[in-house]
Amino acid sequence: MSDSWLDNLDNLSGILDEGSIGENRLSSVQMDLIYINTIKPYNLTSKMLSDQILHKKQSVKNTAFFVLEAAIFKESMETEKQQDFVELCSKVTSSLDIPNQNWNWIVPANSHKSENYFYYRLRLLCALIYKACIKDSSVTDQSLILNLLAPLSYHMHPKLPWTSELNSKTIENFIADNNKVRDMIHSVIPLYIDKKLKPELLNLSSTKGQYIRNSLSNPKTTPAGYAIGNSGSTRLLQGGLRPKLGYGGTRTEVIAEDQRQAWKSSTKVKSISMIWFVIYTITSNEHLNQFWPLITSFILNLIDDHDPLMKAQSCELLNYFMLMIDHSKDYKQHILLKTGLVDLLIESCKTCLTYLPNLTPSDQSFYLLSIAYPTVVKLCVLNCKKEANFLSLVELINGNILSSATHIHNSNGPNSNYPLLSLLFNQLDIIIKYYLKTNVLICLSRLNFTINQVMSNPDIFEEGIEGVNCIKSALNVQSSILQSFKSLNDREGLKLILNYKYDFLAVWTILQKRLKHNLVEHSNVDVSGLCDLNCKLLIQLSKNCQAIEFENLQTDLKQILKANPDVNFPLE
Repeated sequence: MSDSWLDNLDNLSGILDEGSIGENRLSSVQMDLIYINTIKPYNLTSKMLSDQILHKKQSVKNTAFFVLEAAIFKESMETEKQQDFVELCSKVTSSLDIPNQNWNWIVPANSHKSENYFYYRLRLLCALIYKACIKDSSVTDQSLILNLLAPLSYHMHPKLPWTSELNSKTIENFIADNNKVRDMIHSVIPLYIDKKLKPELLNLSSTKGQYIRNSLSNPKTTPAGYAIGNSGSTRLLQGGLRPKLGYGGTRTEVIAEDQRQAWKSSTKVKSISMIWFVIYTITSNEHLNQFWPLITSFILNLIDDHDPLMKAQSCELLNYFMLMIDHSKDYKQHILLKTGLVDLLIESCKTCLTYLPNLTPSDQSFYLLSIAYPTVVKLCVLNCKKEANFLSLVELINGNILSSATHIHNSNGPNSNYPLLSLLFNQLDIIIKYYLKTNVLICLSRLNFTINQVMSNPDIFEEGIEGVNCIKSALNVQSSILQSFKSLNDREGLKLILNYKYDFLAVWTILQKRLKHNLVEHSNVDVSGLCDLNCKLLIQLSKNCQAIEFENLQTDLKQILKANPDVNFPLE
C-alpha cells in the first residue's frame, strides 16, 4: 500500500501537538478527527500503520504515532485477526526493550535523546493494554498480558538514564484513569514478580557456584525480611577481623563486584524501574504485606554497591517506597518500624553521606547527597517518633551535616563545592523548620559556628552566584532558628537564643560590608534582605523576652551603625 498518507499529516498537527497532549491519552474528539481525516480516507489498519511506522528505516513525523494510537483504540477484534494483534504487541514491546549499555547515571530528567523515541511507543503500549483489558475481554492470555506489562514497568521510574518524568507520568495517568487496568495489574502482580522481575535480579554466586544469592535476600535481614539483631552485627564484625590472604573472602568480594558491574551494564538493570513499578502497584492493596521484603531486600543490596551512583538509585527507591506507604496515622504500624528495618536502613543510608569531594567527584557527590539526605531525614524522623526524642536528627546534624560542611569548607584549593554546601544548609533548614524547632538549642553552638565560618569566608563572593546562593542558604537556616523561637513563651529559652546575638550581628555586619564591594547580579538585594529580616526577628525575640534585653540590643545595634556607616540595620 502507498504510504502517501505520511505526506499529508499537516492537517492534523494543529490538534495533535505533543505539548498539549503531554501525559494524557487522546480525547475522543482527537481520535474522531484522526479517523475522519486520515484513517478512513486511506483505509488504514493498525497492521498497515505499524508496518510503515515501526519498521520504517527513516524517521517519520511524530503525528504518525498518534494515528496508529487512534487506530488501535478504534479497531476491535471483530475486524482484526487475533494473530495481527499479537504481532502488533510484539513489535511495540520489542521497541521498548532496554539494551545492554554502560549508562551515564547522572542524566537530568528529560535531557536524553531516547525520551521522544520511547514516549510515542509507550503511548502505543498503553493503547494495547487498554484494548486487551477493557475493549476486548477475549484477550485472556496471561503470558500476553505479562509481556505487555513488562516493558511498561521498564519505563515507570522517572529518573533513570532511559526514562523521563513525562514517560513516567504518562504511565501513571494511564493506570490511574482505568480501573480495569488497575484490577488486571493487581490480579497478575504475583505472576509478574515471579516470571518477569525475578529473572532480571542480580545474582551473586560463589567461586564454585555452590552458593547463589540474589536481590531477594540480604545477609543483614532474615529470610522473612526482618532486620537481624545486634548479635548478627557482632558476628559480621568478628568475621571482618580475620586475615584474608586472597583465598577466601577477598576473592569472593572481587567476583561479586565483577558480577555487579556486569549486571549494571546489562539489560537486567531495568529491574530498578521494575521495582519502582511494584512499589507503585502494591502499596495500596493487600499485596504489600506479601512483597515488602522483596522491595527492602532489593534496596539494601543496591545500597551495598560501592558505586555512589548506584547508591543514589537505592535511595531513590527507598524515598519513593516511604512516600507510598506513609499513609497510616498510627506510626507504630509503619512497616519499617514493625520490622526493625528503620535502624538498619539509617545505618546503610548514612554510608552515602560520606561520599564527599575530593575522594568522590563533585558531580557524583552532589547527585548522591541530593537524594540521600532527604531519605535519611525521613528515616530519622520516623525513628524519632519511635524513640520519642530528637536524638536521631541531632546525631545527623552533628555527625554528618556539620562535619561534612566543615570538611568541604576546609578543603584545599579553590572551593568549587558551594552548591554542595548549599545542599547541606538546605537540609539543615528543613530539619530545624519542620522537626527540631526550639530543640535546635541542643546543637546550636556548633551549628552557628559552622555556618558563620562559611559565610565569613573572604573568598565566598569570588565564586559568584554559587557563593551567594550558599550565603542565602545559611541565612535561611538562621531565619528558621529565629522563627522557631518567635512563638516561645519562655523567657529562659529566649535568653538562651539571645546569648548568640553577637554571633548573628557579627556575620550580618561582615556580609553587608562585603556586599558593597562584591556585586553579584540580582543577588545582593536578596542577601541584604535576609540580613534585614533576620535582624528584625532578633529584635522581636528581645522584645518577647523582656524590656532590658530589647534595650541592650538597640544599644548594640546603634554602636554597630556608628562604627560602620555603610551598614544598614533596623532598630525596631
